[in-house]
Amino acid sequence: MSSPLDINLEALGGHNEKAWDALVKVAPNGHLMARTGFFRYHADRFEDASLFFFRGRRPLGVLPANRVGDTLWSHQGVSFGGLILHPRTHFSHVEAAVSALRDHLRAGGFKSFMYRPAPHPYQVFPREEDVFFLEQVGARRVDTKLHSMVLCGEPTALTAKTWNHTVRRSKESGVTVRAGLDADLPAVWGLVEQALGRHGQSAVHTIDDIALLRSRFPDEMPILLAESGSGELLSGQVLLRSGRTLTLLYVGDALAGRELNAGTMLQDHVMNAPENAGFWFDLGQWCDTGSRQGSDSLLQYKEAAGGRLIQRHTWQLDL
Repeated sequence: MSSPLDINLEALGGHNEKAWDALVKVAPNGHLMARTGFFRYHADRFEDASLFFFRGRRPLGVLPANRVGDTLWSHQGVSFGGLILHPRTHFSHVEAAVSALRDHLRAGGFKSFMYRPAPHPYQVFPREEDVFFLEQVGARRVDTKLHSMVLCGEPTALTAKTWNHTVRRSKESGVTVRAGLDADLPAVWGLVEQALGRHGQSAVHTIDDIALLRSRFPDEMPILLAESGSGELLSGQVLLRSGRTLTLLYVGDALAGRELNAGTMLQDHVMNAPENAGFWFDLGQWCDTGSRQGSDSLLQYKEAAGGRLIQRHTWQLDL
């Protein structure tokens, strides 16, 4: 694979962060996790190797990435990344970018490249030229995760009658929903840690991580609370809003909240809030298809909400 186009690669640094973020904001396949303020908030935990692509002096695309030994990863600090492309980037430009990337990695002593592009719901206008050209030079799919997605604001026969009944009973019990404030985060995070602890798990983020990200992206990192009539916290959620997608990052329920199905009511609120109409709601990962390890009861719960599964892939290119 070759191209006469003049493609230059430049490492991400303080001098080009603003231009990077400006490109991500207008890119049809851009997403919040590709913004420097998001994937670099924990820069001390990763050896950053992010790359800015130019055609001559014109920005072409960006690739959030980190280095582990002789492997370049599509950034491990976030769920996915991929090559974020300028709106005016064409088929031949992507071909040239992939060719230039392969040459750059070989010259830098890399032996492999692990690539994790954004799933289609996270892209305002989905593109896959990057995957096509990576496969042309030998990339192979090595991992697949399954995520449950719901389209918000769309009455659907996919939602189970039992789900609607549960939500109705929660409302009749006096459960209400409100937007959370910064002051609510410690209490919500306590419920999140309790919920994860019951399953022998721990959060990927710390409460300080979430507070920092909320300070940088206050409109994109909302908190929602479900409370009893007396104001008792029953359930809390931490969400991420990017493009036309909402992601359920964390959820936690108090004992009383589980008895009143407050978490279900919170999710139903997100799905049916007028401001979320047309958004995809990512209810989270169910399992990876390699091990098929996942909770059938969790999948059934998400299917009752109207969720159906999409795939999120990882490709490996040996150099």
